Amino acid sequence: MRNKHKLVYHIYDNIRIITPNVFVRVGYPLTKQIVKNTLITKEQYEAVITMLKAFGINYTGFDDGVNLSTMDYDKIVDVLAGNILRKNGWGGKERTIHIKSRPDLLNKTGIIYKKRIVHTGTYTSGYSYKGYFDDYPDYEPAYLSNRKSHVILTVAITGEIVSEEIEIEECNVIKEQLNNDNQ
Repeated sequence: MRNKHKLVYHIYDNIRIITPNVFVRVGYPLTKQIVKNTLITKEQYEAVITMLKAFGINYTGFDDGVNLSTMDYDKIVDVLAGNILRKNGWGGKERTIHIKSRPDLLNKTGIIYKKRIVHTGTYTSGYSYKGYFDDYPDYEPAYLSNRKSHVILTVAITGEIVSEEIEIEECNVIKEQLNNDNQ
């Protein structure tokens, strides 16, 4: 049952950060970048360079301007990272919010200028089956079990100047009332 008196945040509302956990991304534990940084070894990177050289493409790193062999190298590493990611099942079936603690943002104020909803939960694969004599296929799409919705606010941190834009979950902020001495 929904709470009838839940506080709703709107664009241009002023907020104060009470828990400085900045939103990084929502998704499964592994990403291509994590795979490239942790799961691909130095020897494997060197093997890609060796492979390029075997095809007559000299990989020399970055030169002045665009280096086609660097672009080829990056594409190959990206494809390999994607295959490793799929092989490892994206690190698991749990879709979660990934955050970064930023203690320097505690009690900072800001203005909301965008908001969106993301979903977390456990991935459940779908299925499809149609027998030879069946008129209609049996079908169930993939879905997130234990699905929860989270409102992510894009906030411009205020101070002497607008110093930075962050994304933060709404449960980590409270609404601030501006002091109007003219009333």
